[in-house]
Amino acid sequence: METIFDDIANALREPRQDAWRPVRAFALDLADKLFLGLAMGLGVLASEWRSRVSRPRSGKTMR
Repeated sequence: METIFDDIANALREPRQDAWRPVRAFALDLADKLFLGLAMGLGVLASEWRSRVSRPRSGKTMR
């Protein structure tokens, strides 16, 4: 039982450096930028759509 705790303590003290860390960081950064861009684009699109729908067109009467 003590061996398990020793292994956990060693793992927490000295985390391993894996080769996938830069790839994982790049993928998370790219996903973050894509998600943020999509959210901003949808927000702008909704704002434009709302402003076009809410105002009457010039030259036409509303019933």
